[in-house]
Amino acid sequence: MQKQSHIGIIGGGAAAVALVAHVARQAADSGMDAPVITIFDPADVIGLGVAYATRDPAHVLNVPAAGMSLWPDRPNDFLDWLNTYPGWRVLDPSFEDMAVTPYSFMPRMVYGAYLRDHLAQVNEWVNVTHCRAMVTNVVPQDAGIAVSCGAQTQVFDAVALACGNVAPVRVPGMEVNAPTIPLYGLRPNDIPSGFTGKRVMILGTGLSMVDAVLTLDRIGYDGQIVAVSRHGLLPQPHAPQMLTPRPAFVAPDALPSSARGMMQALRRAAREGDWRAAVDSLRPFSNKIWRGLSLTERARLRRVLPYWAVHRHRMAPHVALRLQELMGAGRLSIHHGRADYVRGDGNNGVVVGVDGVDHACDAVISALGYRSDPFAPGSLTATLVDTGVLAVDGPAMRIYDDATLRLHADARLYGLGPVLGAAFIETTAMPDIRQQAAAIAATLLVR
Repeated sequence: MQKQSHIGIIGGGAAAVALVAHVARQAADSGMDAPVITIFDPADVIGLGVAYATRDPAHVLNVPAAGMSLWPDRPNDFLDWLNTYPGWRVLDPSFEDMAVTPYSFMPRMVYGAYLRDHLAQVNEWVNVTHCRAMVTNVVPQDAGIAVSCGAQTQVFDAVALACGNVAPVRVPGMEVNAPTIPLYGLRPNDIPSGFTGKRVMILGTGLSMVDAVLTLDRIGYDGQIVAVSRHGLLPQPHAPQMLTPRPAFVAPDALPSSARGMMQALRRAAREGDWRAAVDSLRPFSNKIWRGLSLTERARLRRVLPYWAVHRHRMAPHVALRLQELMGAGRLSIHHGRADYVRGDGNNGVVVGVDGVDHACDAVISALGYRSDPFAPGSLTATLVDTGVLAVDGPAMRIYDDATLRLHADARLYGLGPVLGAAFIETTAMPDIRQQAAAIAATLLVR
């Protein structure tokens, strides 16, 4: 029997749960003593993160149930859980008679319950402790890797960075004016049920904006909703029915080596059928293509990523239909422009500067999302770059071993999920995270 391992996981969202689950499976299969895992996250509850902490039943996954399993080799696990453990139906009255099919876009709070349930089931194979603290430093040592939370330090055999996205994007004036103006969306579930006003402005037009619109619609808000972002792009809808998977339009042994070649191949494939099937067929190769591009070509491709994102990260069909209804009724409008500042108007209202022009509204909702930049000032990863623990390759963290996602030349320091932003083009969705978790777990218990 092998020696017991001590593993630290920094971050307590979906990526952390996926890694714990895969470590538990490895431990059970190997017959070793139960690893001791410490999850560092200041949140009261682990396993939810920002996305699955929502309590709004209108907030749904943007991937159908058939694609949300924690396990690469058990693709129907989430679907089976939905049909086997009906306890999730009591989370909201609207869930009682909710139909479940492989193409169901389930409420995100239900997926949070799935993650929490899996976390509760691993106690036989791993010992999990939740440390409610913010990690301030990580230092590789001869004896292992030291993780510090202020004055407290613990040493682990291995550490995984599962930090998720860093701080929310802010517009100048947001933080200083937040206590005195009607500004919402900075935390999950903070749009009040009694929200009123003739006009609300949402900053951002992505999936976070969609969430905000759905919340306003659910609570009966009947005023005007104006959403603005730099490109004014709205996420595209999923197909009304599940599409038949199509063969990839790229050959594994002849992947595009330039941004232009990549986009030309994608456009050709989209002309041959439903563009969604073409985009989805690229998933198994996206990261390999990205990693094979030069830094110059990555920079060129990055310029079109906003357009790629709205086609890649799509809305559930019923959600897209509701937004179209609201736009058709004149209650929702989408605009492009740069939000420059937010300030109070001195009369309980808000003024938002868009491209230098003042726009008055009764409230502002921030739907700008979270930074995927691992080097954002104040983030742990930025600190680790400054101290030399992490190295960089252009705008991304250096990955020393793509197979195991090791982030240090010598120490057993790994990364998964959004923390690998810029190093990979696909690293935020569960289909990517579960593959990463399986790869890291396979090496964590090897001493």
